[in-house]
Amino acid sequence: MAILLENIFHSKTLKKILPILKLIDNETKEWGFVGGIPRDFLFYQKKLKTNELDIIFFHPIDKIFYFLIEKLNEYIKEKYFHPRFLTAKLVFEGFTPTLKNGLTIDLITARNEYYPQPTSLPIIKPTQNIKEDLMRRDITINSILLKRIPNYEEIAFEIVDPFGGYKDLIQKRIIVLHNETFKEDPTRIYRIFRYKVRMNLEIEKETFELIKNSKHFIKMLSINRVLNELKRIFNEKKFDKVIEEFFKIGFDPINLEETNENNLQKDLKILRKSIISFEKFFDNQKVKFKTEFNKIDLILSFLIANKFLKNPKYRNLISKDVQKLSSQWQKFQEQFEQFKEKLKSKHIKRIFLENFCNEHFIKSKKIEPFVILLFFIFKYKALNLKFAIKKMIKRLFLIDNKKITPNFINSISIYYFDKNLDLETTKKIINTINRMFILNKVRTTKQIIRFAKKIIKREILGNIE
Repeated sequence: MAILLENIFHSKTLKKILPILKLIDNETKEWGFVGGIPRDFLFYQKKLKTNELDIIFFHPIDKIFYFLIEKLNEYIKEKYFHPRFLTAKLVFEGFTPTLKNGLTIDLITARNEYYPQPTSLPIIKPTQNIKEDLMRRDITINSILLKRIPNYEEIAFEIVDPFGGYKDLIQKRIIVLHNETFKEDPTRIYRIFRYKVRMNLEIEKETFELIKNSKHFIKMLSINRVLNELKRIFNEKKFDKVIEEFFKIGFDPINLEETNENNLQKDLKILRKSIISFEKFFDNQKVKFKTEFNKIDLILSFLIANKFLKNPKYRNLISKDVQKLSSQWQKFQEQFEQFKEKLKSKHIKRIFLENFCNEHFIKSKKIEPFVILLFFIFKYKALNLKFAIKKMIKRLFLIDNKKITPNFINSISIYYFDKNLDLETTKKIINTINRMFILNKVRTTKQIIRFAKKIIKREILGNIE
């Protein structure tokens, strides 16, 4: 049965990719989709939304790679060609109005692999044998190909599944293709646990035993590869559950040591719930962050601050932003040890929560607001203090007064904070502008901003009643 593009992809995704796929199809019919596209299409049984494509070719990819660059160079943000691995990557941006979030296409030559020693990079040889290429993959559900049907006028595909991956998807199980898979590449263990949690799959018994007996190979990985795998885990919605899977086999995936103790799991679970609560709040309030919220950086900084990331080799790989966030976590934890007694009462906790955050956020240009909030939500289980958090965030982002629009606040809030104004002064400015707004002396956002700046510049704040 022929499967058309419109059956595979959501209309929004199809608008992104169709112009590029047509260019490819005009040059060659020897291509198809591998990896996540056929797996997720067959598993979820619905049209896919994605910004990433893995396209396999049954001939060398250099010609198609340079052809796409020639035709679309002005829309290509990044381009990489790896002749050793017979792969290439193109990152598009702005090709169509729907490409605002970008599109990444991996171009892959059909190939077989040979690993000269455990965890080493493979030796690659091209092949036109489809089964050989699919056999080199890690698990059966990743060995499915949607192959372009050459004699179809429209772009259409057939399912190629020599190892029963579709059957395993239906039965929701993970099975390895061969017993050397983890010896060749131990990062596959990280990948399997991510799939298990994300897709709610079960690991077949023999595969699970193979994972347990192969966990020592993880120690042979470079710390850079481990960090990349951790970042992929922390990008998952249930990142704490993925980490928990490692502890079930008696292994710490962060510090690469065998252990039966999991003191991290409980804290990661609370952190995940805190992040979800935090994101939902901001989605409901439709408030934009003054600085970008990066979940992966936050989790890494939490691990450092709480001494869960013990391996010293990570230090050179952790960005300055993460180190800054971790120092903020540590700072708050040290300061709040003395306030434990005060925080036993919900009433006192609410007042103290507001006062502390207002004071630190307004007096410091360097504090990240989400760090302050998440510290309280996580450390003091303030998930249910919706009133306190809502009131505090409105003050932090200067939307305390309902007559002032969020658009105005987003435009001028940075100007306020750069002036290091205290909370009372800021409130006076907002009240004054509201009065002018009611009197129709200022109407547009530009007029409001101009008037506010004028007040500050003339230093008449002391005369505002």
